[in-house]
Amino acid sequence: MLGVIARQMNRQPTMEQTYAWLRENDKAIIPLIPEFFRSNVFPTFGGSFCSDARADEWEAYVKSHAAELPGYERDLAQTIESIHLCAGLKKASAADLLAAISSYQ
Repeated sequence: MLGVIARQMNRQPTMEQTYAWLRENDKAIIPLIPEFFRSNVFPTFGGSFCSDARADEWEAYVKSHAAELPGYERDLAQTIESIHLCAGLKKASAADLLAAISSYQ
C-alpha cells in the first residue's frame, strides 16, 4: 500500500488525485502504517511537490497529524526543504528553459 501511495504521489498525472484521496482517507491510512516507521514514511509522501505554497500546505497537513506521527519532525523538515529547493530551481531555470524551447521553433 505504501509503495502505491508513494509512486502515485511522485507521478505528476496522479499526484493531485492521490493527494485528495490521501486527505480524505488519512484517518484510515495512518493507523495501517506500522508505528515503528510511520513518522518516517508519511511526511515523505509530499516530497514531489514543487512550490513554496504547497510546501506550506504539506507542512501544516503533516503537523495536523503530529499526535499520530511521533518523531516526524526530521523527515518533515527534509521533505519541506526538498520541496522548497525544487520550487527555487523551477523559478531560477524557467526563463532559460523557455528560451531553449523557443529557439527550436
